Amino acid sequence: MTIGLPSHLAPAAVHRAFVRAGHVVAAVCLTIAFLTVASLQLAGPAQLLWPALLALLPIAGMLALVWRERSRFLSVAFLAIGAAAFYWYALTVMSQLPNATSSDVFALSTVKVALLFVGAPRPGAGEGIAWAAAAWASGGAVSAVAALQTESAIRPDIATLSVFMVLVLANVLLARIRPGVGAIAPTLHRAARDDRVAQVRSRLEDEASALLHDTVLNHLASIAASSPGDVTPSVARAIERDLRLLIGEEWYATRNRAESSGDVGWPVSELHAVLEEVRDEGLVIELGGDLEAIAALPPATARAVALAVKQCLVNVQRHAGTGLAEVSIYSGEDEVAVMVVDDGAGFDPAAASGSKLGLRQSVHQRIRDVGGDVTVWSTPGSGTSVLLRVPLSGARVDG
Repeated sequence: MTIGLPSHLAPAAVHRAFVRAGHVVAAVCLTIAFLTVASLQLAGPAQLLWPALLALLPIAGMLALVWRERSRFLSVAFLAIGAAAFYWYALTVMSQLPNATSSDVFALSTVKVALLFVGAPRPGAGEGIAWAAAAWASGGAVSAVAALQTESAIRPDIATLSVFMVLVLANVLLARIRPGVGAIAPTLHRAARDDRVAQVRSRLEDEASALLHDTVLNHLASIAASSPGDVTPSVARAIERDLRLLIGEEWYATRNRAESSGDVGWPVSELHAVLEEVRDEGLVIELGGDLEAIAALPPATARAVALAVKQCLVNVQRHAGTGLAEVSIYSGEDEVAVMVVDDGAGFDPAAASGSKLGLRQSVHQRIRDVGGDVTVWSTPGSGTSVLLRVPLSGARVDG
């Protein structure tokens, strides 16, 4: 119960749960007493047991008050009013029922048990035992007085005494367990912190892997596909730019800036910059849709979309065998969708999704990390369509 709570909050949480459970038991006992007396009244209409039913109402009302608010005043009021109402109840039951010849009859014991679960206003084994003892003593005294007035036998109430001893034992055990929980708590918090660090490290490793594919591997593929001789000026500029990004660790700084910056319009968005960059490398891009929808995305989500779209366009350049791609942006009530379409060579998504690093890390993983999803439609010889869908808000981005 207390594993996930700070050590300074655990005692109050345990005490609140313990008291609430006791109040539920008290409500059940009062219900049993009410049903018992009501059934006896129905079985013997000549008996005047209905005043006992009315006597249970003040006890139930005080129980509802201490359920809503635990305070010393309400606890005292619960015991005082409860004892007075129980005296009325016991006097009625003992005077009207021939079988109620002692102070330990079942119909009386259930109400005395309900009084035991008044609950201490504050945590502490000593205080909890003291309140239970006060309730046990008052209930026993009241039933004894009622027995004397009705000339009934006074016998020890073993049932109520047993419940009282259980309450004492429970308070003692909680007091002994609490220091152990406090000693374990720092270790659990360190474990939670280490797990959080491991998650952040994993996220950074995934992003670094995707960035490596976006830069180094893509440039190596471009060089391998080029004719012998010097690389083209556009490829050289791209390689130089990405080297500065990697060596200076600018990729991480850019990531942090994206997560802390405010919304931006389309002309200065990262997706616009990505499209211009790919156009400079020779790919013709037809752009359409609601461009300003990108400005509504959280910064980290907008950056993930931009980098994923860039990888889709790079795939068109490298593998589709076409110089034309279409990028369309759609906005909905709670999401933004970006579609990248080409009429190139196509491929089998089932065979490529698990083995191609570009699709797995640069597209799928990036979009999944910001709470979105990716759908790929492609058939060999019939082109490729990639749909990226991301939420407008609520995406969880670690780190």
